[in-house]
Amino acid sequence: MSQTDYIYFADCEIDVAGFSLRRDGEVCELEPQVLELLLFLVRNPDRLLTKDDLIQHVWHGRIVSDTTITSRIKSARQAIGDDGTQQKLIRTVHGRGVRFIAAVRTARPGPAAVASEVLARASEAAADISSKRNGPAIAVLPFANLGSDDDQDYFADGVTEDIITDLSRFRELRVVARDSCFQYRTPGADLQQVGRALNADYVVTGSIRRRGGKLRLSAQLTQTDSGNQVWAERFDRGAEDVFAMADELVRTIVATLVGRVRQAGSALARRKPPANLAAYECVLRGQAAQGQIGDSAQEAAARRFFEQALALDPDYPRAHAGLAVVLLCEWFRRADPAEALLEAALEHAERSVAIDPEDYQCQEALGWILLHCKQFDLSEQHYRRVIELNPNSPAELAAMGAACSFLGRPDEGIQWFELARRIDPYFDASWYWNLLGAAYFNARRYDDAIKALEHIANAANWVKAYAAASCALAGRADCARRIAKSLASEAPHFYAEAILRKEPYRNPADLEHLAEGFRQAGLLTETKPCEIAAEAARYYLTGRSPFIHGARGKPTFRASS
Repeated sequence: MSQTDYIYFADCEIDVAGFSLRRDGEVCELEPQVLELLLFLVRNPDRLLTKDDLIQHVWHGRIVSDTTITSRIKSARQAIGDDGTQQKLIRTVHGRGVRFIAAVRTARPGPAAVASEVLARASEAAADISSKRNGPAIAVLPFANLGSDDDQDYFADGVTEDIITDLSRFRELRVVARDSCFQYRTPGADLQQVGRALNADYVVTGSIRRRGGKLRLSAQLTQTDSGNQVWAERFDRGAEDVFAMADELVRTIVATLVGRVRQAGSALARRKPPANLAAYECVLRGQAAQGQIGDSAQEAAARRFFEQALALDPDYPRAHAGLAVVLLCEWFRRADPAEALLEAALEHAERSVAIDPEDYQCQEALGWILLHCKQFDLSEQHYRRVIELNPNSPAELAAMGAACSFLGRPDEGIQWFELARRIDPYFDASWYWNLLGAAYFNARRYDDAIKALEHIANAANWVKAYAAASCALAGRADCARRIAKSLASEAPHFYAEAILRKEPYRNPADLEHLAEGFRQAGLLTETKPCEIAAEAARYYLTGRSPFIHGARGKPTFRASS
């Protein structure tokens, strides 16, 4: 069945693409894994499914107890109006397994219906964006570090990012993306000019001074049309109270701009702060190191900082999410399946969401890792949850676009990418263009792919490989050969086969399409498994996601290095 299918049985309907269950027309709330189990059952009607079958296809080979399996089957029965006594839909064959015995019917919408559904979703999103533009637009510029230690810049940046994230939760505000705001670091900038450049009605500026256990945060809100300062606040607290200060600052901004203090309080309560400041600092340092994939010392530092954060606060969700992404990077470049690494990454990502299901970064990390675990329906479920939690963020909209492309719907993915730029026309992260180009390639729009992939100077070598494949399949053989020759000269350890080995395409035809492009470009010459050294990992990892994009969107890769 394709992911656009609908599956009908009894009084139930499963929308496979939407990963949802309806009973008597009403949406049923149930755990994603229970729906994954139910999908496996209904896709194999009247077939005896053993415990090993369930472990292999639902738990993907992970060891689980009989109690866990029985519990999930019970939940699946309850969701569809069945129970262990009647067993009218799911029947247990004692000592053997289970069988789905209800009549099953599937329906696949035609191309016109699918296109209409995608267009409706895009139109709804566009209307939502238009409504946001009716509210005030705000940009938060990087807070200045006034301390004597330049090494504390990461701390000021981290607090600024948290303020941007919290403001983004409010649909009444349009919040300019982090990468756009962080272009303006120079103190004393003309805020009216900055406002015009960022299309922002208000600009927040500020500074942080840290001295011993004391912290002073100063912030100003300026109206860009007039240049008038609306208010200025100074917060003097203990360093451990940085989260309370950030929350109070966001409340003041929201109250000033939309007058909704009560809503501010409820939304801010979603964020779970760490137990102590030291854990928070470790996560900020880990995230900074994570942006330097390809530098073995920085990779080791990223893992060390996230592990230190968890030693200080075992229930810090973003520390689990960060460590999960680091482990995924280690898995990605291994020549062998390295299932233990992937399993560890998944466990940390799942743990992060279990601790704080309202943190969009945790949801996105889990979605990204599930994509590589080939748990495609679950992955999409988490990506959609990310959009619900942070609908104003162009980075998250673009990440959804990349996910849709890997899931076999590149045309829908391209619309998500376009929506990201409509929300923030200045959003220009390098990974955005890289993954947009990959989506164009997957949509067989080779000329558009080449244009996007060439947007960033000094592109990562995996990006050049996609560009070569695009040129080859577009009939531009000379261009493809030139790129292939350049790769052979500048990156002798680069192997296109390493990309094919773990690129998370759902449809085998899409992966074969990429392989054919590599073959025609003359890149697919090495077929034996190859280990990828940490220094060479930039070939495959730089610019691949919002988590790993070379200093948060700034092109740091140099093909000649």
